[in-house]
Amino acid sequence: MEQNQVQVELGTWITRSDEGITEVLAKSGYFDWLCIDMEHSCIDFSGAERLIRTIQNCRVEAFVRIAGNDDVIIKKILDAGADGIIVPMVNSPAEVIKAKNACFYPPHGKRGIGLARAQNYGESFKTYYSKTQKETKLIIQIEHIDAVRNIEEIFSEKGIYGYFIGPFDLSGSMEIAGQFEHPEFGKAIDRIRQAGLKHNIRSGFHSVWPESEEVSARLKEGYQILGVSFDMQFLIHSMNKLMQEIRQK
Repeated sequence: MEQNQVQVELGTWITRSDEGITEVLAKSGYFDWLCIDMEHSCIDFSGAERLIRTIQNCRVEAFVRIAGNDDVIIKKILDAGADGIIVPMVNSPAEVIKAKNACFYPPHGKRGIGLARAQNYGESFKTYYSKTQKETKLIIQIEHIDAVRNIEEIFSEKGIYGYFIGPFDLSGSMEIAGQFEHPEFGKAIDRIRQAGLKHNIRSGFHSVWPESEEVSARLKEGYQILGVSFDMQFLIHSMNKLMQEIRQK
């Protein structure tokens, strides 16, 4: 999708380990990527691998937001075939280095070499090795005031494809939870965005509610990786809209 000649990658979050729901979203033609959320859901490794397969079979990129910055978790998810990793709560350059080391094989990182789905169980390891060093997308979440304070140092690290702002956690860390109109929150967001532009890192924002006005506003602001709501909110929103119309007749 193009917005002011800037390539925008649209996606949404998957919070249920239901292949049918995931397939419907992946086949819709609306999304460039889908993110399997292992941080705030009950999706396990086995479920994540099935969902990755479902998404990629529909020719959509499969991202996974992991539960924490852990090299074992990252290794398992990438071996399952994920196209990208979203790492929550990155607050320092050291945490970027840790995530990068887990994502990439030597000499670019320290990822352990195993033969699983991603490498076609060994049959296409050489091809995968070359491809993943160039194409694996490491996306970090900036969602704490400590990260904002360290943002120049964080974004100075090489290997970051993009970032997501976590508005709820960020505002909570500032003791203004959910007050997105607060001037201090606006200043924090602007500081992140300016640093991202300076270091040529793709900017991301998760618009939690399925409201076109907010999504349009984020597009106009120039965000390049935009998460549009999540699976259960799509269900709730559609249900409420239809049933309220029916009840009013």
